[in-house]
Amino acid sequence: MRDADEMPILNSRVGVVVQTTQPVEALKKLLDKVIKTVKEVKVYNTICNSTALRLRETGDMTRKVDLMLVVGGKNSANTKQLVTLCNDSGVKTYHVETAGDLCPEWFDGVEKIGITAGASTPDWIINDIVKKIEAIGELACTSKGRES
Repeated sequence: MRDADEMPILNSRVGVVVQTTQPVEALKKLLDKVIKTVKEVKVYNTICNSTALRLRETGDMTRKVDLMLVVGGKNSANTKQLVTLCNDSGVKTYHVETAGDLCPEWFDGVEKIGITAGASTPDWIINDIVKKIEAIGELACTSKGRES
């Protein structure tokens, strides 16, 4: 089940197993509906605390930047959550898998960039993205210098 709104008819005893990368709010929403319809609920909460912390930190970051880059696989559940969170915040957001996905025009007029990544994104990919952004910034400064 992807959404608590899709709740099937339940028996009097229910077990709930939560995917590691689900946000705590999704679990709360689901359990709020379940406890109203069943007599007994057993919950196996495997939500990863670091995933919840990353979501919280990303939400804070979106309020301080002009552009967010979310790094991670297009099929990664927790990376998709980060993209949704950033988009919902109203900040311009791009979901990229590698430095090769970056477009220099994304950074025109941007002063502050936030970068977050899915839990399984390797550090070397994030580092490559940071290096490419720095190179794009240097090129922009160099070309502006030539215009003067």
